[in-house]
Amino acid sequence: MMPEKLVQKKIEKTEKTKIKKRKGKTEEAIEDPEKEVTNVSVVTSGPIDDRSFSSLEEHISENTMKAIKDMGFTNMTEIQAKSIPHLLKGNDLVGSAKTGSGKTLAFLIPAIELMNKLKFMPRNGTGCIIISPTRELSMQTFGVLKELMKYHTHTYGLLMGGANRQTEVQKLSKGVNIIVATPGRLLDHLQNTADFLFKNLQCLVIDEADRILDIGFEEELKQIINLLPKRRQTMMFSATTTEKTEALTKLALKKQPIYVGVDDSKESATVEGLEQDVAARGLDIPAVDWIVQFDPPDDPKEYIHRVGRTARGENASGHALLILRPEEVGFLYYLKQAKIPLNEYDISWNKVTDVQNQLQLLISKNYFLHSSAKEAFKSYIRAYDAHHLKEIFNVETIDMGKAALSFGFTSPPAVDIGFSSSKQNRPRKRNAGGRFDHSIISSSTVLSSMKSNPIIFDKDIDDIQLKETIFDIIKTIKDPEKPATLEDLNVVQEDDIHIVDTISSGAKVVQVIFTPTVPHCSLATLIGLCIRVKLQRMLIQRIKVDIYVKEGTHATESEINKQVNDKERVAAAMENPNLNKIVENCIKEEE
Repeated sequence: MMPEKLVQKKIEKTEKTKIKKRKGKTEEAIEDPEKEVTNVSVVTSGPIDDRSFSSLEEHISENTMKAIKDMGFTNMTEIQAKSIPHLLKGNDLVGSAKTGSGKTLAFLIPAIELMNKLKFMPRNGTGCIIISPTRELSMQTFGVLKELMKYHTHTYGLLMGGANRQTEVQKLSKGVNIIVATPGRLLDHLQNTADFLFKNLQCLVIDEADRILDIGFEEELKQIINLLPKRRQTMMFSATTTEKTEALTKLALKKQPIYVGVDDSKESATVEGLEQDVAARGLDIPAVDWIVQFDPPDDPKEYIHRVGRTARGENASGHALLILRPEEVGFLYYLKQAKIPLNEYDISWNKVTDVQNQLQLLISKNYFLHSSAKEAFKSYIRAYDAHHLKEIFNVETIDMGKAALSFGFTSPPAVDIGFSSSKQNRPRKRNAGGRFDHSIISSSTVLSSMKSNPIIFDKDIDDIQLKETIFDIIKTIKDPEKPATLEDLNVVQEDDIHIVDTISSGAKVVQVIFTPTVPHCSLATLIGLCIRVKLQRMLIQRIKVDIYVKEGTHATESEINKQVNDKERVAAAMENPNLNKIVENCIKEEE
């Protein structure tokens, strides 16, 4: 391990001689994850006149070049040719370029090279953060990053609203070198995830800054920038320049940045081969007559932004169609506030061709379509759950069965989300089984069986992920008056959770082997109850939970035979009064 003073001396020497004798000079590896890393400028030669990617071979790593070739790119766009040389030198940069100009590669390539030259490791935490305005854009950027990282060993991840936060926490605790994130979720982790190591941050990228500000993330961005280390390289890209973007530039970029612009008249199309989410971004397509919005926009401003794609130019006209469910009509209030004229259309369903059977048959027979439809359904539900206007767009008002039909499924695939709405807003249809029916079968072996009305066995539920999910649920069950969790009590180990498929009932059975640390077995019933409640909230409804108790621990005969309701049965077996409060809370939430 290199001593800290020696590393600092090397950094200072590199800074002084970065124009001279660049060849063969690379930054020393970061050895100590707890040691703060000083920002190091990555050195390269002068401006690149040749617009081909092959001209970068002397300036970027072989692994990155191989990935670029695999992606099918040969020539750089204008924004790439103007930005990459400066960014490889470690300069701060503000780029002005419209959608489709190729700016994603313009900031990803230098970011990856910075991590590569610094030899960033997972133990060093996060070295680069890329902020995107929406989930759709962050997923697209992450997809490009994934392709560029094909031959690299650095870790990378995606943080966004609607995704499983606990899974993100686990990944962050292991170290994620490059992160693509939406502003809200990133701020959440910066403030609340203790194991998120970001003090070694070397690079911050703010993509589509104008869009981020337009949809109301100005305050979140300010908080994020204030939390991050000040000594870093910063890149900011925006399609337009406003007073807000200029203010953000002053806040985010402490050094004098280099400003790069693109002549839109010369370069107006996306590089061939680069896929774009045009619906999420909004391309300036001429002569658009209709804009049809099937899914609700994330924000009223986003609706106006989408509609603005039509009727562009002098004397132009256009139409916008927005499809809303009855539960979503409250969104019209915001449109009226924006003085948008509205007309309601009645649909004649007898003119709509019924293709449901053909759709389901097509999805069931084609593996690629089936997988794509399942991911699309999950993305739809997660995006809906992360909607800003939750009082209007409440995920719990969605009929999951009918929503699944629209994606070609007879039953909804499992979606990992956590419900947080109030009891009165929770639709009763999600509680198909009503109260939990605890059936105490044996005093020595099987304590209880949670009957969750299994319907159809979803063969695509990942057993490993399900097992990890249940173990995470167990770890979060806490005594309300004590800080200890069930994990602290060592009542359940991860190896004691088993997943069993039962073909006859079409269900997937979760078997939890329980070693109680109290005289009675009430805690096992509590675990089963909490697992069942939380799995149901994650839309995993076709799961049966069996709680097993190891030999030598058993309830009394009177407790087994007592015919009372769930709450009383569990409470009757309890010696610890604090556990009663947990059961009460679980049952109240379920009711």
